[in-house]
Amino acid sequence: MKLSGNTILITGGGSGIGRGLAEALHQRENHVIIAGRRTDRLREVAKANPGMAWVELNIEDPASISAVATKLTAEYPKLNVLVNNAGIMNIDDVSSAIDEKLLVSTLTTNLMGPIRMTGALIEHLKRQTEATVINTTSVLGFVPLAITAVYSSTKAAMHSYTMSPSVQAQRHACQGARVSARRGCRPTCLAATTNPGQCHLPSLSRRRCEFSEPMPTRCWWRGPSSCGTTLDPTRPRSLLSSMMRSEQNNEVNMETNKEVVLKVLKGAFIERDATVVDRYFSPDYIQHNPVIPNGPRAIANLIPTLKGLSYEIGMVVAEGDLVMVHGRYVGWGPKPLVAVDIFKVKNGKSR
Repeated sequence: MKLSGNTILITGGGSGIGRGLAEALHQRENHVIIAGRRTDRLREVAKANPGMAWVELNIEDPASISAVATKLTAEYPKLNVLVNNAGIMNIDDVSSAIDEKLLVSTLTTNLMGPIRMTGALIEHLKRQTEATVINTTSVLGFVPLAITAVYSSTKAAMHSYTMSPSVQAQRHACQGARVSARRGCRPTCLAATTNPGQCHLPSLSRRRCEFSEPMPTRCWWRGPSSCGTTLDPTRPRSLLSSMMRSEQNNEVNMETNKEVVLKVLKGAFIERDATVVDRYFSPDYIQHNPVIPNGPRAIANLIPTLKGLSYEIGMVVAEGDLVMVHGRYVGWGPKPLVAVDIFKVKNGKSR
């Protein structure tokens, strides 16, 4: 999405990440509306940021969501960005009977609320030239924290939910008579069709296709037609197999990235081998620990000082070029520490 010139609704905008996002986007010349239950917090943020608007919203209440959606689409017809940020995190114990109030409240706020809010605004957003829905999730959706099992599960569910509207939104955008290239409509040929006036969208349903941009060359189209292109039957190529190969390649890359990160952690924290720095750290490595400077030299200088440190690797998760490792440190501080280290890997180097 572009970072200026938007009209943005941020739920949970009265504090924390929501307030941080609201103020940062407000400074970039966006029209920001913050929403939440605590009106005193909302007023405080709006007062500190002249021009920012606010609206009371109970994300647990479907009626409140519907009313706010109706109000905002009427008052802000250019609303084109929704940030589902509102959420709650409570300590729980799933080794015994879960507290029903905690369970319902967490699921309703963290999962059902964003789904309902998106649903209430989706038709309005689809009418905008450019629109974006952003969902705040958490690394705990990949590496759960046992003492907040319900919260962690809602973030895993939000990650899964976020993947679906992105495909569906593209499919619905393609249903228009003409589709602007700015909407990113790239129809997917999942199977060969003998009718050049139709194409297979990700839903596998046939629809007439009139596009303002050429069909993908990887679908092997040629010559003019009512669609602007015609399928070449002499060179059939299923994009499904191409997509599957791409997915397999991504999985291989993620496994390779995991191996790189594990070599980094074992070499630095277990084997105390400073040569891992030259082998696996990029020259422009950015350190996520605020007390350690950026760059590989800082890591090389740190390794010899870790004589009393014990490190145990737990769960390892990869997503794209990111690798997250759940590990246990003993000796880093006065008490044992459980931490999630996140690495970005490119070309076999940690960045």
